[in-house]
Amino acid sequence: MRGLLALVALTAAGGSSITVANERNASRAPGDQAEVAIAADPHDPNVLLGASGGRARMRTYTSTDGGGTWRSAPDVPNTLLGDVPVGDPVPAIDGAGPEYLAFVAASPGTSAPYYAVVTRDGPTGDWQPTNRPIDDDRFQDKPMLVVDNAPESPHPGRLYLGGVEFRVGRSLGTIVLTHSDDRGQTWSPPVTLTTGRAQTIPQFLTLAVGRGGVLYAGWFRFDGSLDVTRSLDGGETFEQLHVAARLAVGSGAWALPAQTIPRRGDRRPVTATSLLRVDTTAGPFADRVYLSYEDRRNGRTNVYVLRLTPDLTPIGRPIAVVRASPSADRFLPAIDVDQTTGDVWDCFYATDGSRDLKRVRFSCAISRNGGGSWSPPARAASRFSRVTRKSGDVTFGYGDYEGVAAGGGLAHPMWTDARSNAGGEIWTATLTAP
Repeated sequence: MRGLLALVALTAAGGSSITVANERNASRAPGDQAEVAIAADPHDPNVLLGASGGRARMRTYTSTDGGGTWRSAPDVPNTLLGDVPVGDPVPAIDGAGPEYLAFVAASPGTSAPYYAVVTRDGPTGDWQPTNRPIDDDRFQDKPMLVVDNAPESPHPGRLYLGGVEFRVGRSLGTIVLTHSDDRGQTWSPPVTLTTGRAQTIPQFLTLAVGRGGVLYAGWFRFDGSLDVTRSLDGGETFEQLHVAARLAVGSGAWALPAQTIPRRGDRRPVTATSLLRVDTTAGPFADRVYLSYEDRRNGRTNVYVLRLTPDLTPIGRPIAVVRASPSADRFLPAIDVDQTTGDVWDCFYATDGSRDLKRVRFSCAISRNGGGSWSPPARAASRFSRVTRKSGDVTFGYGDYEGVAAGGGLAHPMWTDARSNAGGEIWTATLTAP
């Protein structure tokens, strides 16, 4: 009944035929939760793993029934060095069963925050810390984690972890990457993908693995360029990087009304939030690469997807997931490819219908023609959120990113929701399209 009512409401409101079910608060915990990510088991899409950071203690969210019910727990252990998880969690699931979670760890005794990884045998197991992936004295920020589940790969189950490192006191950032073939007990020597200074500093590494174990990597720079590259030898070496797109806004971060944070006298900016995904099915768009991001044009922010060939040649121009509007912002997109159907899902915050550009609903659209066109967006969130009010613990805003996991014909968005006065909490839903 819930799905039928949602379908009727969405069709009346915006023409979308996407059905929304199981909309619920997955966290159910005090504090300001934000910066959420989610992954689905590639061999059993009913198994879902999410995680969130923010100013509250890091939590994981586990479902074994396709998002019907969720177990919320602050169960991420300290590292082997005794340091605590502080943020930027990224989950990943090996099709063989093991689950992983990467994050940034720190304590008053550490010289700088660093990457850490924990693992468990499956959704009912206990998390266990692994050895430190990249051991140096640099400030490590925003990790990215991916497991090689691709068909025909010579490295099945290989775990890739990377991110940007900063030298404290210097305007210099370096994207580094390592991998493990034994569940994080040992890690390869890190390789450098790129380095930048000042406005060319790279940020927010994104990773995806394609057929044959081809590893794709991307990031944005503060000057507004989006770079991509690939490795054909399991992350040992990378081809020369390509500038896939240059943002019209001319910057990798900018302010918008919906991210105005109360009591701080400033605005939390949004970033380009570039994300890579690859179609590993045998369908009509097999091996197509998708780059999702946001940009500001004519004063408003919107979400876009650039299609690329396996060698990272752009296919036409970037496609707007939703037609740009002078009266709406859409931001913080998350993208995923359903590897059972080839459907592409893109989810994001939208101020459509808010009248003041400050209230948002997390929404999703689907493409079934390889990203060439998109359905009207469906509102995964049935109510507006607002972090610009003066009550409630919402000082972290919506963070820097949200998540969506697709599989088995379903999509599971997971986002920070501030519909109540209790503060930011993690919500989720289950989406299907006929």
